[in-house]
Amino acid sequence: MKQFNYKLTQSLLLILLSVIFNLNGNAQALLSKLSNKLDYKKGQSPLDKLYLHTDRNIYYPGDTIYFQSYIEDRFTQKFETSSRSSYVMLVGPDSEVVDSARFRINYSMAPGWLAVPEDCKPGWYQMKAFTSQMQNYDPHFVFSSWIRIDEMIRENTVFNYRFNKKNYLPNDTVEITFELKDQAGEPLENTAYSYSLINKNREEETFSAKTTRKGTSTIRFFLSDSPEKEELNLDIALEKNLGEFHVEIPVLEQEPDIRFLPEGGTFIPGFRQKVAFNAISLYGRQLFLSGVIKDDLGTFIDSIRSGSLGPGMVEITPVPERKYFAEFNDYPGQKWPLPETTQGIPCIKVNKKDIGIVVEVSAENCPEQYFLTFSKNDNLVAFTPLTIESTKRIVFKTDSLPPGMAKVTLFKEDFQPVAERVFFIPPQNAPVFSISTESDVYLPEQQTSLGVGIKQRKNGKSVSGFFSIAVVDSATALSPQIALQNIRDRFWFDEDFYQRLPFYIKQKGVSVLAGNELDLLLLTYGWTKFKNQVPEQNSKKTEQYYDQYDIEIAQLHSSRKRKKIANTLDPLFVLSLEEPGLIGLTKKSNDSYLLDIDSVPLFNQSIIVAPNFAVNRQINAVKLKPVKNDLFFESVKDYGISKGIYLTTPSGLISEPVINLDSFRVLKEIGVYARRTPAKKYVNEYEQRYKGTQTHTLSQVQMETAMNFEDLLRRLNPRKLDTNNKKIYFRSPPAMYNNAKTIPKGALFVVDGSVIDQDYTSLLNMMPSNIHSITAINGISGYFIYGEVALDGVVFVETILNHIGDGYELTSKPNFFKGDLRKIIQLFRSDKEFYNPPQEAVQNNPELWIRPTLYWNSEVFYNGENQVNIQYFNQKKEGTVFVILNGVTMDGMPVSGIHKYKIR
Repeated sequence: MKQFNYKLTQSLLLILLSVIFNLNGNAQALLSKLSNKLDYKKGQSPLDKLYLHTDRNIYYPGDTIYFQSYIEDRFTQKFETSSRSSYVMLVGPDSEVVDSARFRINYSMAPGWLAVPEDCKPGWYQMKAFTSQMQNYDPHFVFSSWIRIDEMIRENTVFNYRFNKKNYLPNDTVEITFELKDQAGEPLENTAYSYSLINKNREEETFSAKTTRKGTSTIRFFLSDSPEKEELNLDIALEKNLGEFHVEIPVLEQEPDIRFLPEGGTFIPGFRQKVAFNAISLYGRQLFLSGVIKDDLGTFIDSIRSGSLGPGMVEITPVPERKYFAEFNDYPGQKWPLPETTQGIPCIKVNKKDIGIVVEVSAENCPEQYFLTFSKNDNLVAFTPLTIESTKRIVFKTDSLPPGMAKVTLFKEDFQPVAERVFFIPPQNAPVFSISTESDVYLPEQQTSLGVGIKQRKNGKSVSGFFSIAVVDSATALSPQIALQNIRDRFWFDEDFYQRLPFYIKQKGVSVLAGNELDLLLLTYGWTKFKNQVPEQNSKKTEQYYDQYDIEIAQLHSSRKRKKIANTLDPLFVLSLEEPGLIGLTKKSNDSYLLDIDSVPLFNQSIIVAPNFAVNRQINAVKLKPVKNDLFFESVKDYGISKGIYLTTPSGLISEPVINLDSFRVLKEIGVYARRTPAKKYVNEYEQRYKGTQTHTLSQVQMETAMNFEDLLRRLNPRKLDTNNKKIYFRSPPAMYNNAKTIPKGALFVVDGSVIDQDYTSLLNMMPSNIHSITAINGISGYFIYGEVALDGVVFVETILNHIGDGYELTSKPNFFKGDLRKIIQLFRSDKEFYNPPQEAVQNNPELWIRPTLYWNSEVFYNGENQVNIQYFNQKKEGTVFVILNGVTMDGMPVSGIHKYKIR
């Protein structure tokens, strides 16, 4: 891979000034003061902004959570970072860390995985991710997302329901009609169920009923005189563990929370201004209302109505000394006051244009001088002094800026903020995924072929980039209660605005909204009353560097040993494995050192620590510990995100906290000891993996006395070694078979994990002295990994190069062998590719008949020419499959997309 060739504009790196008048000394002083305050605000935020793409959001005990991390610079919006490490944590209901690991960042991406323990109990969990640089800042900036750990996979039931009214009032009759279907779309006829009304988590009487022959049923019950005082929900439980459903009753509360937010924060008479409004229930449910605006004399001003997403907007020209009220049709006789008008201050109004925005600054009787600033990502883009007689219009061009949130702020001459407005700069030519499939409907177990590319939306031109792709079963992999976050939403909008958004808007996606819808959301949820709490003097935050490991020489028992180590120039050597070479250390004291991750070759995940021969007897053990902010880690565990889950969890499904020993964690200290323990009794990973099956591993003596490679194969005791065709048979040779379909084709050869062939022609000249171990599988155990080619057995050949300093004991080591510090140390958790099983495995292994994740690839490169061809086999279960993609183009633009098809 080569470094991204970023083409983002440099206008955010250089301060562009749009000045109506010549800058005098006072204006220059104001500009310097403003820059100082923006620099201070930038100093309170980390450079890194991280997004985590997980393969799904429902997992099961024993599962693996696959993900890809993307990191950008929040101020320049370039996909670059100075951090070399990312951390990902799986945090349980009571802030218990279930699994966590450190991952290597390469080219602003860090793929990885976490393990869900076998004894993990069902409940709501959080994925939390951050870089080493982010440890210097508030945990508010940490990426957080909800996932669900569920019980073992069971048949899923489709539950559709509708109410007979949009909202209910006291003494109303609630009527809910629902329909139940299985995964094949067939109605669940005559299915028994129980239901109960839950009043603010207090369960009332439970009733029983059955569905009709069409799988439908209707429930009716009466509301009390004052249901708005209670949170009303309906719990429905089906027989035979077919499912539990939780439905919120849409009660119209008598005192909802309705807020009116004038654009910019000021509401002055004499000028037409936008006023946004939003109505939610006391329990956070979005209300959709309609009504009118009247003044205190009862004069009709305008009608008002909620928008398609909830928030609404009305434009008003206030009259001096008048007050304004809203009356809504659902609440007759009630009034809600609009903000009172204030004289002597300006207001601002922002209108979008093709090339940018037009800002109208309006006021009467304001002789003071003001200045208007345009900033993006806390970078000052434009600065305009102005005096306001009536209305001034200032045009800011935005066509050269990268997409994302920006704002205009109006200041008084004494640098007091007056008004502020947040808006969105749309992409000029946003990249999108193009996905082509042979059909919209596939058969169970049929091979699916996806053609994936990236193109620009307007001109259709292909652009190259990297992306991660998850193909998942919608029923067992995606929870409708958790919003699917995408990379564009998280990188184009700041954390505060995104977290304020309600669940249903996050689920829909923010970046895909039409311009007017998005602007209304920014006017509502991006609205802030600007506060000037920045100190006058800029105090730059000092960052601690956390991309390091502490290496400590342990168990030094005498001053003589310490003295000899102190007199040795380099008592320790660190060797990289993937790219052989020595790595330098920074000395802290005579027995402690620092390993800088920047000094480790780019794609290395592991190292070996070895003592200098001169002090080999003095050094008995070495301890490695990642340098990290312990207080930050504790804060991250306890820091929660709100509004991540749409519905309250059904009663009885929230589990106790998970208590589990984490054997996968690499954030703890790593101890490296001098002598290998006798517990390690396997020659290689294959002997360990296939223990209990028909395996045969050559001993050390057999390896040392072999003359050539074929001699080694003879010592595996095969049924036949065909030296003419270079094949080995552990079953009877082909001459003994009459049925051509069952004739063995020879064992498969795998060298250092790479599949070679069913003959050893290419391995014939391999010297026994260069081979670490040979393990043969005589049975069919290798079938589920390598498919049909492994039905006749597998011969695993491991070379010495692949086993320098490994942790496996030799089965018959020489008497003179002595242990040393040469043990592989994982600085980062190694990535592993999600297994994409062949058709035979899907057909014959029941565990693969129902797979929540059908395919996952953390890093796919698209060259901008031919579409990437992705192939995999569907599962046996019918249902809807989602293809979820997130990535970044080579010029630094985030891109996301979703595609779906049916299996039936």
